[in-house]
Amino acid sequence: MVVSGIGDNELYARVREEESASLRSAAGNAVRFALAVVAVVLVWARGPQLLAVWVPVVDLSSWRQLVLFPLAVLGVGAFAAGAEAVGDASRGLRARSIRRRVDRDPDQIAMLVPPRETHMASVQAVRSHRSATVRRLLWVGVPVALFVGVLVGGVSVEEPDGTRRPAPELEPAVLGFVTLVAALLLVSVALRWRRWKAGRTVEKWSTDPAYSARISPLGPDPAWSRAAEIPALTVKFITPPRSGGDIRQVSLRSNVIGAKPVQIVYLRLFDNRARAREFLRGAWREFGYVHLLRSAASVGPDEVRKIRRDNTFRTMFVASPRMLREELAKHPAEPFPPGRRRLMGVTDLAVKVRDPAGSYPVRPILCHVSFWQAAVDMLLSRVDYVVLDLAGYLPANAGTRFELQRVIDRFPITEVVFLCDGKSDRAFLKAQVLHHWSRMDSRSPNAGTTPRTARIAVTDGHRATTRYLMADLQVRHG
Repeated sequence: MVVSGIGDNELYARVREEESASLRSAAGNAVRFALAVVAVVLVWARGPQLLAVWVPVVDLSSWRQLVLFPLAVLGVGAFAAGAEAVGDASRGLRARSIRRRVDRDPDQIAMLVPPRETHMASVQAVRSHRSATVRRLLWVGVPVALFVGVLVGGVSVEEPDGTRRPAPELEPAVLGFVTLVAALLLVSVALRWRRWKAGRTVEKWSTDPAYSARISPLGPDPAWSRAAEIPALTVKFITPPRSGGDIRQVSLRSNVIGAKPVQIVYLRLFDNRARAREFLRGAWREFGYVHLLRSAASVGPDEVRKIRRDNTFRTMFVASPRMLREELAKHPAEPFPPGRRRLMGVTDLAVKVRDPAGSYPVRPILCHVSFWQAAVDMLLSRVDYVVLDLAGYLPANAGTRFELQRVIDRFPITEVVFLCDGKSDRAFLKAQVLHHWSRMDSRSPNAGTTPRTARIAVTDGHRATTRYLMADLQVRHG
C-alpha cells in the first residue's frame, strides 16, 4: 500500500526552506530597522550640534532644518525595513506552523502546504463579470471628471506666441466626445452586470431548498472502504510536441485520425475560465463528443429571461438520472463541418473556434447543486476517456477535489489525462494526485499490485499539442 510520508518530499523541503529563509530575512531586516532608528535618534539629537562645530559658518538653527532631509531618508528606510521584517516574520511563522502540522500528520502534507504564487496565474487571467463590472464602473469616473472640469473651468487653447485663451466654441465638441466615451463605458458596464446578475440568479435557483425537496432521492453511496492493495503510482509530467500530421474530416463513423469517435468528459475548475476556453479551442472535439458540466455563470441573460417567461424552472436543471439520460439524448450527433463557429453556453462568454477538420458537438449539462456529484458518477460510467484540468487547483476547490478522488475511484488511470499549464506548481499537483491515490476506494479499477502511471500534460491550448496528446491516448488504448 502506498502511504505518503515526509521523507525527502519536495513540498516538505520547500516549507522548511521558506521557514528558515523568511526568519533569517526577518532577523536581518529587524537589525536594519534597529540601526535606522538609532541613526534617526542620533542625527536628530546630536547631528546639528556636531555640524555646527565642524562648519561654524552655518548657525545651529539652520543645521536643525537641514538635517530634516537625511532624517526623512532614514525614516523611510526604517519604515521599509520594519515592514519587510514584519512580512518576513509572518511568512516564516506561517511556514513554521505548517511544518509542525505536517510533522504531526505527514499524510496531510498535500492538504497543508500551499502552492507557489504562479500556480494561480490562469485563474487570475480572466476577471469575473462582477469584478469587470466594478472595474469598468470606476473607469466611468474619468470622463465624468473631465465633463465636470470642462463645465467648471471651460476649454482653453494655446496661441502661437505661447499664451492661452478661452475657447468656448470648442466646449460643445469636447463635452460631446466625453459624453460619448462615458456612454460607451456605461453600456459595457450594463452588459457585464447583466451577465453577472444572470449567473447569480441561476446560482440562487440551483440552491433553492424548495426545488431540492422535490427531487427524487438517489440514496446514499455504498459504505466507503479503503483499497487493501494500492499500487505504486508514478506521476509523470509531459509536454506534448507541436507536431503536425495528416488529419481527416470528421464524420459519424470516424474522427480526425480515422478511428471511432469517442466519448470524453472534461472536468475543470469552474473559476478557471481561461483554461476552459483553451480546451474548447484545442483539438479535443475532433476526436469525439465532449461532455462537461455547466456553471451558473455560463447561463446568459436571454436564457434566464426565457426560463422566466416560459416558467420552466423545474426542467432547467438536470436533477435526476432520467433527466440526465434525456439531456444527453437530445444533443445532436451529427458533426460540424470544417470552419469557424461560436460555442455558446459552455463558459461565461461565447468562445470563437476554428475547426479545420470539423468537430463533434459539445454536450454541456447544467445540474442542480444536489445532483451534480451523481451526474459525475453517471458520466464516468458512460465515457471512454477523462480529461481533468488541474491548472489553478487548490484543495479548497471542493468540487474539483471530489472529481479528482472520483476519477481515481471509478475510472482506469491509464485512460485519464490530467492537464496543467506552464505556470502550475508541479510538485504541488504531484502531491495532490498521490494524496488522493493513497485514499483509493476498494472498488476502484486501479486497485491491485501492478504499478501505474498518471500523466499530467503541460498544455497551452495549441491545437497541435492537444491533437498529439489525444491521438497518442486513443492509439495506445484502442
